[in-house]
Amino acid sequence: MDRRTAFSIGFGFIGIAFIAWVGFFKMLNADVWWHIRAGQVMWETKSPIRTDPFAYARAGMPYLATHEWLAQLFFALVYSLGGGAGIVVLRIASMLLCFGILLAIDRRSIWPNVLLAMAAAIATEQGFLERPQLFTNILFALSLLLCFRLLDSGKRKEASVMVSSSNHRQKTHCQPFDEFRVTILSSRRAIILVLIAIEILWINLHGAAALLLLIPLGAIGLQWLVEREWRSARTSMITGVGVVAASFVSPNAIGNFRYLWLLLTDRTTRLLLEWNPSPWAEYLLRIGPFLLITLAAIVWTRRKPFAVGMILLVLGILSRMALRHEVLFLITVLAVIFYELSHNATWKQFLEKAQEQWAMMTALGLAIASLLIRAHLPAQTILARGNLLGLGSFSPAQGAEKFLERNSIHGKIFNTYLIGGYLLFRKRPVFIDGRNDDYGAQFLEKTVAAGTNPAAWKELERRYGFTIAVLEYGPRRSGDPFSFTFLKDDADWELVYVDDWAAVYLKSIPEDASLIARFGYRMVTPEALARGALPPTKTPAEIQAVHRELERVIAEDSRGTKALLLLGAIDGQSGSLNAAAANAAQAIARGPNQYEGYALLGSILAAQERWSDAATIFRRAIFLTRFLPVRMSSQKIAEIFERAGDPVFGRQLRQKAR
Repeated sequence: MDRRTAFSIGFGFIGIAFIAWVGFFKMLNADVWWHIRAGQVMWETKSPIRTDPFAYARAGMPYLATHEWLAQLFFALVYSLGGGAGIVVLRIASMLLCFGILLAIDRRSIWPNVLLAMAAAIATEQGFLERPQLFTNILFALSLLLCFRLLDSGKRKEASVMVSSSNHRQKTHCQPFDEFRVTILSSRRAIILVLIAIEILWINLHGAAALLLLIPLGAIGLQWLVEREWRSARTSMITGVGVVAASFVSPNAIGNFRYLWLLLTDRTTRLLLEWNPSPWAEYLLRIGPFLLITLAAIVWTRRKPFAVGMILLVLGILSRMALRHEVLFLITVLAVIFYELSHNATWKQFLEKAQEQWAMMTALGLAIASLLIRAHLPAQTILARGNLLGLGSFSPAQGAEKFLERNSIHGKIFNTYLIGGYLLFRKRPVFIDGRNDDYGAQFLEKTVAAGTNPAAWKELERRYGFTIAVLEYGPRRSGDPFSFTFLKDDADWELVYVDDWAAVYLKSIPEDASLIARFGYRMVTPEALARGALPPTKTPAEIQAVHRELERVIAEDSRGTKALLLLGAIDGQSGSLNAAAANAAQAIARGPNQYEGYALLGSILAAQERWSDAATIFRRAIFLTRFLPVRMSSQKIAEIFERAGDPVFGRQLRQKAR
């Protein structure tokens, strides 16, 4: 085995392991649930969905989200075979396939290209959530690979083959020149046919997203026009027409284009984070380094600059129109880098010489891989805090839906936007779900307004007559207000379930009187649980009521930690240190990567003057905050370490606390 092959295999395995690690987190996207359920409905009925079967607010209205029908069938099949774990495996496989296709652009330079792919995997992690976009990412990468192959099949390459074939014929007199010419042309024809086949598959997996294929094809046509390759430019135009024709080979047909127009003109996009551009600072931090490398590669190599420049320009514009398009731009950036450098003789010679210093290059590659691991640790920390690493699935509404099912609670539900998909997956008719275009801007705006405007809430209540509210609560971004806080003062609605993520309210109607009497909360509210602070209790009866309600929150959902932490803090303040320590320990068991439980237990141990144990626990708490905007460096914690016999660390904490 030569050194180049050894480098490729070794770093190829490192790249596979790294990308799998980046994608190894639970199924958590809000929309995947309705995609799975839509696929299940189509498998059950053996036909496309025509009338909305999910939302009672759209009863009898046409079902519009038909452009992703094939992806939904596939998601449903994978989920039926492997559940949430199967979807996680699908995500990881799609990431590996996408980056593998990009690396195939320059197969002879897996090292060091795989290191750049690993860096891109970090930057594109949110672009590989479990949605039909997974298939778009793969097919777009494959389209770029084939389009670059098509670009290299132009007149200059054909001319070089003509010369070599002529010389060969003079020497052998046995292989006619025309055979070589036919080989090139048939190769181009094969690429075109494969691109059209890709378009047919793509249009059924993700609708009008398949029209992205026209971008590299148009860029190739521009390049050939600049080079005055008229026949090749005509071929590009014919291929583009073929791709457009192929986009109608779908049960949805013209519906894909109607949906695209609706998407471009509908005002719901301004209400959704993924349809808005990320702030420039975040964007440049995430994409800027890759873009600089791309520009350097183009300037250095100057291979087909009009084509690659046009592709970059169009995808760059798209990436500034919506956050969800950034992954496509990063795929494009990687493809252009690999394509340009694959034609750079100086770069190839450098790699040949560098690989002679195999020990130094191995050490350098491993050092870069280590830095990339370090760069991704903050994201891993956030996922670990929520117990989201590994196989399986998560939805904020899981506990709330189990409560409804356990107590046979049925009726019209008002739900917030992001949890509708899970509720309809559980076969509950919903008020709204993630199909923003189906509902329209006016409906979505009224739903959002109902979270902070009691009048808007009452208007929806009167119009739709819902008697159950399942609400995801808490601000989604720093500075956002809490939603539905007015319900605690609304005599018509009673809180009957709450956990760390969602709450259930029942309307005060005779049919639900017994449920409200049994499950109603008087002291605990979602906002108080989220903030970790209840209103002051004045009487022993109120204190006992708080205890009972927090204990019920703890018992009804085995995932949450907020009620445990709040109850532990209350017990600690009242002097019940053993009970407080038990609650803190249970919070740690439920959230082993959340610093709050350790901080509470450390404080309790300190109150018991168990200084060494308290210091050990606080070390763990401090470690868990290393990538969070949290400072655990106070004079009190410093004193604990000093009393435990570690004055050096205590002094460091005192300095940080100043």
